[in-house]
Amino acid sequence: MVMLSSFFSVFLGCFVLGPLVHGRQQSGFISIDCGIHEDFSYTDAETRINYSSDKHYIETGINMNISSEFTSNTLQQPLLNVRSFPHGNKICYTLRPEGGKNNKYLIRASFMYGNYDGKDQVPVFDLYLDVNLWDSVTFKNASDVVMKEIIHVATMDYIQVCLVNIGSGTPFISALELRPLTNSSYSVESGSLLLQDRLDIGSTFNKKMRFRYKDDVYDRIWAPFTSDKWDAFNTSLEVHDETIHKVPSTVMSTAVRPITANDPLKIVFSPKDPTSQYYYFMYVAEIEQHQNNQSRKFYIMLNGENATTEPVIPVYLKTNVLYPKRPWVGNPISVSFSKTADSTLPPILNALEIYIIKKFLLLPTDGKDVGAITEIKEIYGRNRYWNGDPCHPTSYSWDGVTCKFDGNKPPIIISLNLSSSGLTGKIADSLANLLSIESLDLSNNCLEGPVPEFLAELPNLRLLNLRGNKLTGPLPPNLIERAQDELHLHVDPYLCTKDTFKKSKKNIIPEVLLVTSVLVLLIALVVLWSLKKRRQQVAKPAVNAKQENGSIVSKYSQFSYAEVVSITNDFQKVIGKGGFGTVYYGYLNDNTEVAVKMLSLSSTQGSKEFQTEAQLLMRVYHRNLASFVGYCNEGSNMALINEYLANGNLQDYLTGENALSWEERLRIAVDAAQGLEYLHNGCKPPIVHRDVKTANILLDENLQGKIADFGLSKVFPDEGGTHVSTMVVGTTGYLDPEYYISNKLNEKSDVYSFGIVLLELITGLPAFIKTSSERIHIVQWVSPMLARGEIRNIADHRAHNFYRNYVSQFPPSSLLTFLIVCFFMANQLVSSTMNTTPLLPYSSMAIMLSIKLNGNNYLLWRNQILPLLESQELLGFIDGTAQQPFATMTQEDGTQVINPEHCIWRLTDRFVLSLINSSLTEAAMIMTMDRQNAFEVWTVLDESYAHKSKNQELQLREELQVIKRDSSSISDHLQKFRAICDQLLAIGSPVLDTNKAQLLMRVYHRNLTSFVGYCNEGSNMALIYEYLANGSLQNYLTAGEDVLSWEKRLRIAIDSAQGLEYLHTGCKPPIVHRDVKTANILLDDKWQGKIADFGLCKVFPNEGGTHVSTIVVGTTGYLDPEYYILNKLNEKSDVYSFGIVLLELITSQPAIIKNGVERIHIIQWVSPMLPRGEIRNIVDHRLQSDYNINSVWKAIETAMACVPQTSIRRPNMNHVLSELKECLALEMAHEKCSKINIDHEILSTRSFGMASVNHELEMGASSR
Repeated sequence: MVMLSSFFSVFLGCFVLGPLVHGRQQSGFISIDCGIHEDFSYTDAETRINYSSDKHYIETGINMNISSEFTSNTLQQPLLNVRSFPHGNKICYTLRPEGGKNNKYLIRASFMYGNYDGKDQVPVFDLYLDVNLWDSVTFKNASDVVMKEIIHVATMDYIQVCLVNIGSGTPFISALELRPLTNSSYSVESGSLLLQDRLDIGSTFNKKMRFRYKDDVYDRIWAPFTSDKWDAFNTSLEVHDETIHKVPSTVMSTAVRPITANDPLKIVFSPKDPTSQYYYFMYVAEIEQHQNNQSRKFYIMLNGENATTEPVIPVYLKTNVLYPKRPWVGNPISVSFSKTADSTLPPILNALEIYIIKKFLLLPTDGKDVGAITEIKEIYGRNRYWNGDPCHPTSYSWDGVTCKFDGNKPPIIISLNLSSSGLTGKIADSLANLLSIESLDLSNNCLEGPVPEFLAELPNLRLLNLRGNKLTGPLPPNLIERAQDELHLHVDPYLCTKDTFKKSKKNIIPEVLLVTSVLVLLIALVVLWSLKKRRQQVAKPAVNAKQENGSIVSKYSQFSYAEVVSITNDFQKVIGKGGFGTVYYGYLNDNTEVAVKMLSLSSTQGSKEFQTEAQLLMRVYHRNLASFVGYCNEGSNMALINEYLANGNLQDYLTGENALSWEERLRIAVDAAQGLEYLHNGCKPPIVHRDVKTANILLDENLQGKIADFGLSKVFPDEGGTHVSTMVVGTTGYLDPEYYISNKLNEKSDVYSFGIVLLELITGLPAFIKTSSERIHIVQWVSPMLARGEIRNIADHRAHNFYRNYVSQFPPSSLLTFLIVCFFMANQLVSSTMNTTPLLPYSSMAIMLSIKLNGNNYLLWRNQILPLLESQELLGFIDGTAQQPFATMTQEDGTQVINPEHCIWRLTDRFVLSLINSSLTEAAMIMTMDRQNAFEVWTVLDESYAHKSKNQELQLREELQVIKRDSSSISDHLQKFRAICDQLLAIGSPVLDTNKAQLLMRVYHRNLTSFVGYCNEGSNMALIYEYLANGSLQNYLTAGEDVLSWEKRLRIAIDSAQGLEYLHTGCKPPIVHRDVKTANILLDDKWQGKIADFGLCKVFPNEGGTHVSTIVVGTTGYLDPEYYILNKLNEKSDVYSFGIVLLELITSQPAIIKNGVERIHIIQWVSPMLPRGEIRNIVDHRLQSDYNINSVWKAIETAMACVPQTSIRRPNMNHVLSELKECLALEMAHEKCSKINIDHEILSTRSFGMASVNHELEMGASSR
């Protein structure tokens, strides 16, 4: 046996007789083609491996085929199709290998995008193995095949491979394979082995040819590799490998040697991550027959140093395996094979494998908890993307599940919220196995049967909510007893309580008789009253209404069918018909007029839609939604009772004789938009209507618009989700094309439909217009006329002189704006050419403080000027197509187009307006901005520029008038102010950098410093803000007497995150701050944090863009490395800076820490302590451990998630904000010692003390 240094181990076939693992059979193989039909399986023609579908391994996803342009005869069959996962953030395959846990496996996931979705945009997503990050899946292009392979020892009886959506495209997978290995193979110190390269050295085959099963019994894929600097050679004889590694003879029969015999054989590898640890497995076999005077001996050098003390001597036709006992680290890593002085032949190498050590530190959730929650999922049929580990990754834990992370112990489930989840049957016995559960919420379901005894035996249970079910009493005595101590119990009042058991038998009988007598008397009175009155009084709310398809329990009234007959006067007056059925007029006992919608037996909608609409209407309330009165659900008689709206629906008004005025149309549109906006943004979770149309917009006696008919509405399962997959429903003509094609529903589907409604409001035409020869959609009808500027032809012809008559009420700009908004909503831009179609949504325009005449887009175009001046108002962005170059705006005969004296100035409309005369002489411009602070900027341009003066700039000067304020508070509503431009600065003179002024006039948020005004007078320039009494955050993190508590730090972090989140997502277009730091977070007298200093902000030129290229600005220590290196800016640059702010909040250390003569970045300071779990060394020592350890851990995790080197690995601010709120909740729970009171309807009123449960075990490195 060859003696090597301790650095290397060697295996020779003659000494290590590894078992012939699995022979040449597929025993233990799991081979999944993830994109084939669930009932299909096949045998691969090349490898003879049996592939099956993934129906036994996954519960969601859709099958798709790659585009035909990417298919070929050489492409392996599993890569021809994919399983795509457009819904859910974490999707997991569960593999159950035959060998079970504590055995070693090779796991391979394959991905071939192939433009399967037609978007031609490759995604990026994360790949997890069990609960730890395996790797990120990225593609060079659509034809790139990505394979991720790892050698891993299973710690459980199953292995989970998870795809995680990180917001950069839809995750998918082509194939998933598992191969059992011998446990003694690939022996390393610790960790799993992530494959970097597996090379068949010296192979002369086509580079696309790869060896795998059956040549390789482990089904490893060997890629051919050679170099023109090497001499490749081979043998036709079989090379034997009797080691446990079982390298195929086809691989070992080729080798390389240096071209010059005395030269070393070198391999240089440059790791992507120089800090990673690598293992090299080198395979050597002599494949040349030596003469008597020939020998081959060589040493192995690592980065120039001897790695062997004795030479390696290859054995003829036998495989030697060489690999280090310890991993290698460095950049680059150089391996050199040098022959010895007495060797006559050069060194050789036959095959090479390179692996990265992957240490998985996170522990999966406690096995008993996983077993229990999995049984609960199966019993109740939970399909809310409950897959993978319940607790990990922490950002994607199961919906409704809260976990506790305690040091190096497995996470445990401490809270389960299944409220309003449609649960049926009995309370699952599996809940008894959740021994760590502290909070259990099963409210508002359809659970039946008795309340089980085991709930009282859950040792840590502190809150139990069983309300809104069909459970029967009595309550278990032990449960009532616990409720008197530490358990906060919520049950329905009809269940028996402890008071019942306190009564003696002699007291029970008289009380029962008394109660019975009272009930009989009440029933008699009700019967007499019913006989006296024809129309019966509205029934009291049903507490436990029995219904076939679930229960509806609410504050709204449930009516019997007899009452509905009475209310409608035996269904006398029909006021409408729809998909649900006929709508009847009626009135209640108090003469309230109502509309009663009866479900027809022939209706296209059924009881499911009835339940949907009734339950939804009980949840929502808004002045622009039709008000809900009650319902009837009696057998096949189902009815919804709503307020009566006297003027019917909008569709009737648009097709009838009485034309609505332009003002009325606008107001109705605004009303409907506000109703939809409430559903999308005001409800939690959001609601998508799915059937927005003019027939479903009702009008009251004041023509106020209200959204109606919620039978097809869809509640998003998780707030913030990008979409849900659902069967397509709605009305033809209004259906969102994307929803119709892909089944992907989101709130934008309503927006599209609303765009169609707006077009109907403007034109008076239906969604489908019937011409003599065809039916044409309204978008197709409007588009060509809008491009030509034919607004008169678009507007409703029934209004005589429509455009002229209504300008006294609303300016003509509103019609044009209305049209443009419609097309933006319907995703129908008139043209994609920016020089002919400017972007026109007024709501997103910044105040213009200069006009550049540069021959591109103009504020005023000529071919439609005169007809549009009939109203004596000329507004910016008037329709028409400019011909370039276009230098003047006079008519061809020289006639002056505009006389400013004849203009009518209207500032009440809050539109951005501009008035410019024919040659910009004596021109005037008026601009207003719609915002709470009601800014108005009036600008007069006195300078003249002739047509030859292109590329000039009109520079405006504003001065600030005195602002009158109420003295009570500096944060009172800002008074309206007007800045008058006194003169036009000469061309070439200094120009005010108006970035801050423009930006601050646009934005308003409680976590941004409020802007008061500015001064720009010569060299005197000033910005005026609200005064914030407590100064900057930076001052409170440096050494001093005033120490911010942990709770206060979290609240400041949340405030700042909310301000940034508003800039990124609440502004249109988005704004990147570019200088987020503790010095720019100011604190008011209540310690509320506010983002300040917007001088370096950058507004994205197009909303939805991935980045903008810009000069790097910001503060050292906070600068995003990717932005600094590539000059590419996006909102994730702010996220990085905010991560540094979080680290400062946690540590009270500055971004750059001075350590003697050395300066170290705060990330470098924190990072080494995290793996060691030195949490208390990281946190500001002045806090003296007065914090919840889990809250701090989560905050550190959130901060570190913000600061990866690449932006794609960082979360968005919305996610960061959510994490910080969880940190605060953990801290508040730690501080709070609350009273636990049983609801007064259930138990007699008394105070119950609750012991504070505070597990403060510090979290170790292995759990993070």
